[in-house]
Amino acid sequence: MISDAGVHVTLHETELVRLEVAAAPRAELTLWCRFDPDWVPAGAEATPVVRLHFTDVVVESMEVDEDGWDLASGSDAQVRLLDYAAGDWFRLQTWALLVDFRAAHADLSLHPAEPG
Repeated sequence: MISDAGVHVTLHETELVRLEVAAAPRAELTLWCRFDPDWVPAGAEATPVVRLHFTDVVVESMEVDEDGWDLASGSDAQVRLLDYAAGDWFRLQTWALLVDFRAAHADLSLHPAEPG
C-alpha cells in the first residue's frame, strides 16, 4: 500500500498497537500499527505509526487466541497479513487475532505516534 505521503507501507513489518471500533453514526474500524524500528521504510522515519481507517464496516468474524494474546508483548500483535478481495472484504491476521470484515472505504496515513 502507498500512504498519503507516498511511502510504500508493508504491514507485515508492523505490530498492531490499537484497534478501535465505532458503531455510530456509521460503523468504523481503525487499526493503529507501529513499525519495528529496524524496518521503518524510507520516508517514514518521523512517522513510524500507520493508521488504517475503514468506514461502513461489517465485522463478519473475530477470533482471539486468548491463551497467546498479549498485545503489550508485541510478538502476538505482529501483523501477519491484511488481505482483501471482492472489492470490500478484508482479513486482518496477527499471531493471536483473526478478523474478517467488509468495508466500503479504507484510507491509510502515517503518524509520529499512536493516540494516547
